[in-house]
Amino acid sequence: MGQQDTIAVIGAGVIGAAAAFALGREGRQVLLLDRAEPGEAGASFGNAGHIAAELVQPLPSPKLLFGFYRELFRFGGALDLSPRQALRMAPWIRKFAAAAFHRSGNTQHLAPLVRPSAEVWERWALAIGRPELLKRHGHYEISLGPKSLSDMRSYAQEMTRVGVKTRPIPAELLLPLQRGANAATAAGLWFEDSAYIVDPLAAVRALVAAAQKCGATFRKLEVKGLVPRGDKMDLIVQKATELGVQRIVPVLSQRSVVRLDSAQAHAKQVHWKAVAVSACEQCGRARLHRHGSDSLQRGRAAGREGRRGHRAHGHHREGRTDRHLPGGRE
Repeated sequence: MGQQDTIAVIGAGVIGAAAAFALGREGRQVLLLDRAEPGEAGASFGNAGHIAAELVQPLPSPKLLFGFYRELFRFGGALDLSPRQALRMAPWIRKFAAAAFHRSGNTQHLAPLVRPSAEVWERWALAIGRPELLKRHGHYEISLGPKSLSDMRSYAQEMTRVGVKTRPIPAELLLPLQRGANAATAAGLWFEDSAYIVDPLAAVRALVAAAQKCGATFRKLEVKGLVPRGDKMDLIVQKATELGVQRIVPVLSQRSVVRLDSAQAHAKQVHWKAVAVSACEQCGRARLHRHGSDSLQRGRAAGREGRRGHRAHGHHREGRTDRHLPGGRE
């Protein structure tokens, strides 16, 4: 199998690791790439491990759509958006609203993928030699307060319509929680088909190890990008921050169109940090990625064309990046 037949899987989280393992078992040549060790750089590391076999319906719904607007006016709430943020999110909000009115059709596509998830995970845990990582005890969902009984009854009916099995939780099991919460009434459902991964990080590592046994290769790689012209870098920083990127490394090569002196480089760094902070506030991210004085670098182009002084636009780069801009540290 030649190099052109290699399948690159970018991101060694639980999805990327599972994809690499599945492709490796089929005899494919797989290259798994991530900027960090498997499972440590994204959502897989902090995931609670719940296998939500009951979530067969997409999130957008008319009920949510006509109820979430109240959150927009709650100061400090999850949807407390500034006018600028709301304007920036307008395209996404329109798509979310449109999807809310196609929930039934979208459920028909999503449900067949979600319903067997616990069974599939059970088979895969056996295949990678780690069956102890999966527990199939189901889970409880409990409601407290005067509307708890009616809410859970409606919820159970909705789950029945979409083919999810539930059982009412006996009152004697709810009583200790009800007393502890000082609630007048309580109701709940047991979802028997759900499961959970005891240690999500261990599961990712086990999947990668199994993929490597099938011939896959893991490579730790940090991707850097040239600084584009105009304000395109603002959008890159914003979206990368919202996606959870841990480090952003803007790069200038010898043939980049963008040219910055020390003062301009410092001003850009300050500006991009402000863009990142704003993106964190908008998406609810609590930790800012690395974006300090060592984040803007100068590349040294290789090859004859570089020595001739030819220039490349921001989307193209040759050679290695190994030197910071003036004002940074070597």
